[in-house]
Amino acid sequence: MMFAGLLEIFFHLIPIAVIVWVSSTLVFRRKWSDEIFWIGALLISLYEPLTQIGGLKAMGILPNLFWAVIMFAFIYLANLVPLFLFRRYGFMGNLVFRLTFYSLWHIIWPLIWF
Repeated sequence: MMFAGLLEIFFHLIPIAVIVWVSSTLVFRRKWSDEIFWIGALLISLYEPLTQIGGLKAMGILPNLFWAVIMFAFIYLANLVPLFLFRRYGFMGNLVFRLTFYSLWHIIWPLIWF
């Protein structure tokens, strides 16, 4: 649980807060904060898929471009959904999503698959 909380804080909460605060408050004088949030969310969500796909490709786990695109989309959505939940429900929304996602992806799925 601690890792999921730290990931949400360092990968999502701090970057989106800084982007919205600097852009909306300092640059645009308290205008367009919703639009800036969503642009920031789309950009922040790109970080993990770009790093993960490179690592998966280097390890030989992704056999072709089709699977790379599928995994990129899956990881991208897994990073965009928590930011939507953060905007809608606050920090607990994205933390509960992250814990559920980790439970399914890293614990339950490997038990079923392997």
